[in-house]
Amino acid sequence: MGLIDCAKQYNAYNVNEFKFCILERDLWLKTQNSGVFGTFETKNYASSSDNQMEFGGVLYYGRLIDIIEINYHGRFLIVLFKCMWTNKTTSREIMSDEYGFTLLNFSRLIHTSDNDDDEPYIFKSFIDY
Repeated sequence: MGLIDCAKQYNAYNVNEFKFCILERDLWLKTQNSGVFGTFETKNYASSSDNQMEFGGVLYYGRLIDIIEINYHGRFLIVLFKCMWTNKTTSREIMSDEYGFTLLNFSRLIHTSDNDDDEPYIFKSFIDY
């Protein structure tokens, strides 16, 4: 029967007792729950001059910017998280502070949908907790 004609959009969503909020909503709160990270099977290279592509687990850090729920006539739901992914290829992009917290630089983003291989959406089930 396919999709129902309209999808739902959320600014917050609970997954396994964790509440995720989109970045726009976090801007007005004291606490922030828009950060996501996950290990994904993806193509990667050792360096920019490397021609040997490998397929393996790569750790990604991002910010949640949209939550979309797609309904297949009540048979099942798919929830997609759209994320801004940070480039973490150099030490300028990812650091740790004196307390051990991870600090990220979001001025250089990756997977921005500019290329065919770019995919800013992930399933909610792929997020690490």
